[in-house]
Amino acid sequence: SDLLRWDPTFEVMASFFRDSGIKGALVFRRNTLDWNVCRVRDCFDAGARGYPVGEDGKRDERCFDRRKDPSHPTWALLKAARIVDKMQRDTVIRADTAKRL
Repeated sequence: SDLLRWDPTFEVMASFFRDSGIKGALVFRRNTLDWNVCRVRDCFDAGARGYPVGEDGKRDERCFDRRKDPSHPTWALLKAARIVDKMQRDTVIRADTAKRL
């Protein structure tokens, strides 16, 4: 399913939680654009949605480590031609995830 391609650990974790009797929580951003910007700034998706940039507009390679140094803000340069399709797909996947839970 699209859900498993989106997050391959979902089924493994869901099975572990069920088998162990653990109650889990799913937390995600409601604002799909905000969620995509965060993914770009943390360098997830290997540039499919865009890439992080610093104040000077140049690519910023700090990725997730940027969170350790808030004195140098990072922005997301989004690939406009791809981001709309990604956001629509993400919305469908999130709705499917919510139904499964």
